Amino acid sequence: IHHALNVVSEARFPVLLIVEEIDVYLRKEDKAQILNVLDGLESPNNPRGALLIATTNYPEVIDERIAKRPGRVDRIIHIPTIQDGDQAARMLQRYMATQWSEDHRAVVDDLIGQTGAFVREVALYARMLAAHNRETIVSVNILRQSVNSLSSQLATGYDLRPKREMGF
Repeated sequence: IHHALNVVSEARFPVLLIVEEIDVYLRKEDKAQILNVLDGLESPNNPRGALLIATTNYPEVIDERIAKRPGRVDRIIHIPTIQDGDQAARMLQRYMATQWSEDHRAVVDDLIGQTGAFVREVALYARMLAAHNRETIVSVNILRQSVNSLSSQLATGYDLRPKREMGF
């Protein structure tokens, strides 16, 4: 991340840097360097402009010196979990693509309160289960098996993330 930020800051053209799952890259020993780069202390500003977009599913692990200090993070956009059945059905239909069947609506209630990433994984895992079973379609039973398996995985309660409120 430090190297990428330096490259961006020295570019002679506008740059968009997208870092997915930034929490993975923010190791304790690298934080000071990254803070300095974000503040522009270690490298010159890009005169053409630079935009950094960072994503995380775990905002609570982002150091407050990064997340709460003005100028380091200009905008925080929270994407909420699925709020209703219609939204869940649309997302499932999108991720099931050509495998979508109206019968799949049977699992929609199990998706409310989950993230879009969960729905994507449910669809992917269901297609993998169908392929493993040498089936050409994803049945409701396979889709339900996928939901149950991934829900069970989330419900294990084992969580390595530190718990602290961000206060956004």
